[in-house]
Amino acid sequence: MPRIIFASQLSAFSVPEGASPASVVITDSAGAEIFRNSYHTSLPLNIYGLPSVFNRDLRAKSASSGDYTISVSRPASGGNQPVADEQQLTVIHCELWRDASVDAGDFLKKNFLIEANEIVVPAALASDIPLEIWTEGYESCKITQMWTDDGRQQSAVMSYPVAPGGDTIVVYAAFAREHAPMAVLLECGQRRAVVKFTADGDSPEETRAFTFRNMFNAIETVWLAGVLSESPSAQKTTAGIGGVSKVLDIDDETSYTLQAAELPLPSALRARRMLFSRETTVSHLLESGNPQPITVTDVSGNISDDRSQLCDLTVKFSPLNLKP
Repeated sequence: MPRIIFASQLSAFSVPEGASPASVVITDSAGAEIFRNSYHTSLPLNIYGLPSVFNRDLRAKSASSGDYTISVSRPASGGNQPVADEQQLTVIHCELWRDASVDAGDFLKKNFLIEANEIVVPAALASDIPLEIWTEGYESCKITQMWTDDGRQQSAVMSYPVAPGGDTIVVYAAFAREHAPMAVLLECGQRRAVVKFTADGDSPEETRAFTFRNMFNAIETVWLAGVLSESPSAQKTTAGIGGVSKVLDIDDETSYTLQAAELPLPSALRARRMLFSRETTVSHLLESGNPQPITVTDVSGNISDDRSQLCDLTVKFSPLNLKP
């Protein structure tokens, strides 16, 4: 079984001493090379920078995990024996956790690849909710829907087969939109997550869906309601022509600030994590309502560990290639 590790925990890869040069090659599960280099030294060496190699490859594949082989070789020379070694790894995309005390295999047995094990969704605006998961073998995910109908508690249970490696479980929103408020409990081995569909009546003009790639490169969405303010700016290029100063070019840019109030803790945690995401979109920024790519530049406010306390956050962001 390949060793399971978060990419950020690969601080250094050691190559033993031997004849020069040392060759290091990394291939993915399809045999494609993602890294190759030769090191002209007979001394033992440590290779740094591999986390970015794995994370970059996983992002290019839009994947949260991947299987890789690291091959090390040294030629036979001067009485030295040839060195040929292979190490197999299952790498989970991660840029933040560098503490080796966090065991990836143990974490994956207890958690979905999400920022918090509770997702709060306004049912009127909900789309299908994907939850990514990594398992060593085949497992079954128990999905329990719970809602109230004419004052009576109702529930429905179904199961979803989970394939080994990376898989995605989808919580469909169509039923929730008709029966909110309701909750969907997902249980897979030791993993538990709950999706809560609220009956809030916020309109699209008041609530925006921010969809982003989280620390595991998995897709998540957080819904933020609040007042949105717009701050346009313009950089003008001028030149003197015929003794008259004229504007030759205008480079305009607009930034936005969203004052999000009374957020439950799971939503506040997701909003804060957007600051570190490389890929984020927001809905209803333009009249079309289509998702627009943005970069989140600041998330500030107080986040309490007390789940009974609601959080107020200020989210600042700028559009990327925004077209009217």
